[in-house]
Amino acid sequence: MQNFAGAAGSTYTNTLWDYAQAGYKLVQAQPEASTGNFDEDPEVEQNYYVYLTHDTKQVAGQTKTVTQTVEYIYGNGPKQGQPVTQAVVQTYIFTATETLDAVTGEVLAIAWSPAQMTTAITSPRIAGYSADKEAMASQSITHTTPDQTLIVSYTADSQVVKVHYIDVYGDQERELLAQTQTFTGTTDESYDNVLWNYAQAGYELVKAQPEASAGVFDADRETDQHYYVYLTHKMQQVTGVPVIITDTINYIYGNGPKQGQPVSPAVVVTKTFVPLYTVDAVTGDIIETTWSGDGVIEASQVPEISGYTPDKTMIAERILTPTMENQSQTVYYMLDEKPAVDETPEPERPTETVDKEPGIGSDEKQEEQNEPPKQVTTTQTSSVDKEKTAPIKEGQTVTELPQTGDAATEKTTFVGAMLATLAGLLGFVTTKRKKEDK
Repeated sequence: MQNFAGAAGSTYTNTLWDYAQAGYKLVQAQPEASTGNFDEDPEVEQNYYVYLTHDTKQVAGQTKTVTQTVEYIYGNGPKQGQPVTQAVVQTYIFTATETLDAVTGEVLAIAWSPAQMTTAITSPRIAGYSADKEAMASQSITHTTPDQTLIVSYTADSQVVKVHYIDVYGDQERELLAQTQTFTGTTDESYDNVLWNYAQAGYELVKAQPEASAGVFDADRETDQHYYVYLTHKMQQVTGVPVIITDTINYIYGNGPKQGQPVSPAVVVTKTFVPLYTVDAVTGDIIETTWSGDGVIEASQVPEISGYTPDKTMIAERILTPTMENQSQTVYYMLDEKPAVDETPEPERPTETVDKEPGIGSDEKQEEQNEPPKQVTTTQTSSVDKEKTAPIKEGQTVTELPQTGDAATEKTTFVGAMLATLAGLLGFVTTKRKKEDK
């Protein structure tokens, strides 16, 4: 309240109280409160009024931050639960404006900044994984929205591994399609593979990529993983059934009273050959055959039999092989020929005594003396003829004996007869001359 005095009838001017500074605002004020004249009544005070109300004022209130966090997490596979990448954190700030009673300072009202739209966030692409949300959509938030943690889960993609088996035996490579192994897993997952039992099928390993047995599924879901195992045919050594080849030497009488009979038991030599086959274990084909065993039979002397001559004196060296037939040959023993005997009678020696035999005249004696002595010959069987009677087996070569005995005998007999004839003639001439001398 303001009080001031002055002379009756005088003019006054009043500066109103700075109500605004005190937090008030003017509602109404009588004009005389600011200026006027003093009245004439000293007993009665002049009262004038200024009506005020509480003014308000706005001040900044509290601040509220709303946080939105987007996390990217592996949802399965070997990395399940681990972060895929760094989280994205976005903050949104809200401010309050407070309306206060300017007089009392009482907060009459609070006004917050308006709602905000969050920023849409595209989920990052991770090779081999698929996000459950392609993007985090924009949304409206206010100061009352609680902090948010949003999760984008990444699921490992399905992956395929194929193991191929390649036959590299020979000039061309050939894939064993029926043996291809296919198995699945997920990105970054480890795998172990049991290779096909190629050894049981007759193969042996040339080389194999390590990933054919163990590895990790890759991150490319569009392309299968391919790994290779290279095989060749195994060669097995197989011992076959022994082959026995015989070599027989027969000793046979070729003529004479024992013709066709054995001189002695046959000599049989056996040679055993064992085949060793190199076999393709895949196809069963025999690639190579080698033989063990010595097929050599050394030369041998033909045994001697008294009174007989064999058609050969040596059995030549032979070499038996497992692919030939059983062998045989025969040695024929020919009866030896006896030497020829000269049975020509000696010529009669002439005597000087006159033959007194009755009935025989001198003329008859003369005729007897003039007759040539009888020639006696002995016929011998040719060894060649005897040999022709000896049995000869088919395919067997028999050496003919030389024709020596018969020719020599016949020649000797002929010469002896001629000599005897000449001796007789000489004796006849001597006797006749002696008679004439008498």
